[in-house]
This record gives sequence, structure tokens and C-alpha cells, in this order.
Amino acid sequence: MTLAAVSQTFTILCGNAAFNRGDRANLASQIALLKSEFPGCRIIVGSYRAQIDREWYDAEVIPRGKIFSRALFRAIKESDAVIFGGGALLADNAGRLLIPYWLCIIAFVRFILKKPVMAWAHGIVLETKLGKFLARILLNITESVTVRDHDSLDQLRALKLKVRPHLTADPAILIEPSSPHVGEKLLQEQAVTKDRRPLFAIAPTFWHLYHRPGDLLPYQWARSLGLRRDRSEKEFKEYTEALAHLCDRLIARFHCRILFLPRYPAAPWKEEERLALVRTTSLSPEDITVFKGDDHPPRDYFSMWHHFDCLISVALHDAIIATALKIPCVHISYEPKGRSFFERISALDRIISYERFLKPEGPEAVTELTVRTLERWPKLLPYLDRSVEALQEAAQANALHLKRMMERVGYTEKASMEAARLQTSVAS
Repeated sequence: MTLAAVSQTFTILCGNAAFNRGDRANLASQIALLKSEFPGCRIIVGSYRAQIDREWYDAEVIPRGKIFSRALFRAIKESDAVIFGGGALLADNAGRLLIPYWLCIIAFVRFILKKPVMAWAHGIVLETKLGKFLARILLNITESVTVRDHDSLDQLRALKLKVRPHLTADPAILIEPSSPHVGEKLLQEQAVTKDRRPLFAIAPTFWHLYHRPGDLLPYQWARSLGLRRDRSEKEFKEYTEALAHLCDRLIARFHCRILFLPRYPAAPWKEEERLALVRTTSLSPEDITVFKGDDHPPRDYFSMWHHFDCLISVALHDAIIATALKIPCVHISYEPKGRSFFERISALDRIISYERFLKPEGPEAVTELTVRTLERWPKLLPYLDRSVEALQEAAQANALHLKRMMERVGYTEKASMEAARLQTSVAS
């Protein structure tokens, strides 16, 4: 009787998968990995929109509640372990109260409900002394810690944790999108039909404009409570104008069509609306489509990637999925996590900083970077294959660290007891 042969129950405390399409890729891949490595396991996920998400994921999806819910309380009580992550949950640049919130939740799980916790594939952003202090306390009460990038690992090493952090990778690199046929159908629904022109996708994010370092609450929480309006329109205007200029240059250079991929498709975010403005500002609005709606499970949504000739990303997860599917990708990096990922796949020559993109010459610089990337792509592919293989192995190691944690906290004894019970039942 092996550890994996005994049915186990895991509750996942995840990121913003209810609204963030990138986090959805992360969660879908995380669940698939757990199902693969722990056959027969029961997986429970808390969601802000459980009625929709329970149709999208191979897991039991329960209401998460604004802070916590009775359903989540019962699920954790029934669980053998809690998986905290992945994503950038320990990020004090998203709101100063985010890390204290998670500290309270994880302390409750560990000391009141007495469940082991694994911090799973985290992206760490700690900009304040208080954030570092509280993150150190939080991570020291977990049983295992993995991080998705070198920058996060360096930050945690500087904290000198009692628990040794391990470098793995974001599970999104493991995603298996639905078939190209499904992706083609989605594109047709968006009036993006096949023709001889290449199809370029642009995946922006406005996340960094929704937040400020001194905010107490994350944007979503503050808006739901009526405590915050949108930020300075000047910054949004600067960004959307740069995106419009980028479209103009890409269309002129490649005679391509462009599909915009909103990162947050629902309220309170206005990404479809803002990207529609980019489209109308462009010189060739007839060649630009903004993906509309939010009716497709993650694997179906990301099946569109099969049909992209190139992706220009600001949102990191879109770049991770393009990398997994060997789609040419150029990245506009607004946080260290973007640079860290592209450094890991030896592709720093395919990124440009967000600050440079906003300069007058920025859209042209991205266009030239795209030209060079597409020209060199056949030569880059063999190196990318090896990088993707290494990243996928690193992502799978998250499950290995979970197995080791379960053994350390005594699950082996439970497995032995279950085996004995089954043997007695068979004998009788």
C-alpha cells in the first residue's frame, strides 16, 4: 500500500482564479497534476463564483466567502492537508492587508484546525519591512514551501526561513489546452475567421495601474466595498495609446490581424471597455478584435493559442502558455517575475521593460523585437524545447514536495492503517 494508493483529501486556497484568466490556467494545471500524482484523491477548491467554477474544474468547488465561509471551514476540517497557492498571494504591492489576511487564515488552519499546509509554487513580492516580517511568520508555520521563480527564491532566502524553500515552476507550464478545433470555434465566435494573414495576439494587463504600493486593500476588495475609484486616467491613457501605436506598427509590418485578450474580463475591471478604446484609436480598427465574454473553461479558452502566429504579452501567464505550446512570444515586463521567467528559458532577448514601451519609440522597439524573434524562431525552437521540458519537470516537483510533506507529517501511518483495514476486510 503506497502513499498515493490511499484516498486523500486536499483543499486548495488559491489565488484569483475566479476573475484572472492566468490564475485559471494555474489552477486547472494544479488540479490535473494532483490528480495525476495522487490517484483517487479528493480536491476541494474555494471560489468567489462557485456555481460557474464547479462546471470548469475537475474538483469540488465550494463558496469561498469574502473572508471565509462555513463550506470552506468544513472542507478544511475534512482534509488531510491544505495547499496554499499558487500564484502571487504573498504580495504586499497588491494591498498591505493581503499578507496579514493570509497569515490569519493559515494560522487558523495550522493551530485551530491542526492541518498541515504546503505553500505551493508562490510568486513572492515583498516590498515593505512589515510584509517581510509577516511573510516570514506565515511561511515558518507551513510544512513545505515551493516558489515558481528565482526572484521569489532569493527573497525567501533573504528572510532566512526555518522552512527551506524549493525552486519549482508555475504549473501553468503543464497546461493541456483543448484541441485546435475548439480554439478555431472560439475564434469564429469572435468573428476571427481563417484567412491568409497571420494572427497576432496581444495580452495586456492593467493590474499595475489598479494598485498602488500604499493601498491597504486589494483593488477587488476595495471596489466591492465602495472604497475606491479607478486611478488616474492619465496613466491608463498613456498605456492604451502605446498599445494602439503598437497595433498600427504590427499591422503595417506584418499585414496581420490582432486579437486582444483581456486579463480580467468581469466587473469591477473594465478591460474589455479599455481595449475597445484601443481598437477605435488605432488606424486599422477593422483588423483588431477584442475577445468578448467569459463563458469558456480554461482549457477551451487557451486552445485559441494553437492558432496564434505570435503573442505579445504583458500578462505573464499568457507568455507561459505560449512557451508551453512553442508559440513565438515577446514580453513587455512590468514586474521582476516576467524577467525572471524569460531569464530561466534563456530568452532575455525577447523582453522589453514596460517603462521603455511607454516611451515614444517603445511600440516600434517591440515591433522590431517581434521581427527578430520570428526570423530566428526556427533556430530557437530546439533550445526552447529543452527549456520547456526542464520547466515542466520543475512544475511536477510541486507534487513531489507535497508527497514528502505528507510522509513527514505522518500520513504514512494513516496509509498503513488503511492497508491493514482493507486486508482485514478482504480476509473476512
